[in-house]
Amino acid sequence: MVDPVKERASLESKIAKLEVNREKTNKTLGKLRIKTAKLENKQLGLQQKRQALDMAHKKLSSKEEKVEEKVAKLGDSEQDKAKSLTLTIMVAQKRLQLHKKGASLEKSVAATDKKLITLNKQVQKQEEILEGTISKHSAAQEELKGMTWPPTDGQPSTDESAGVNEPDTFAST
Repeated sequence: MVDPVKERASLESKIAKLEVNREKTNKTLGKLRIKTAKLENKQLGLQQKRQALDMAHKKLSSKEEKVEEKVAKLGDSEQDKAKSLTLTIMVAQKRLQLHKKGASLEKSVAATDKKLITLNKQVQKQEEILEGTISKHSAAQEELKGMTWPPTDGQPSTDESAGVNEPDTFAST
């Protein structure tokens, strides 16, 4: 026969461990959510940079058109050809610079998205662990509620610490 005292102690120990696990999981979940929020803010910042870069591309396109108009108006003299070449090079350098910024930005966006996906998976896993822990905790609590305490087996208790079936030594003094 199973000792009800040991069974209850084991169940209470299990409940305590589940509570500790739940707290650890909640703490981990909180940290993951903070990281997620930071990455989402970074993602917003990157979107703003992308918009600024798009605006810079539009301005450059407008500038290119103006340069092309100026170049078309220039004559065939050496000075005009040099000026034309300088303007064209300047626009090409600016375009290259914007492309480099765009490539760097896209790389950063991809890395942030990848981190965010990983974090979301970790959050989901921690939430599943938490749900399982809560479920086990509830089941253990219900099992504990279902136990009769103190245990009765039809015999009066002989547990001396409970003071049952002992003569009252303080009554005569």
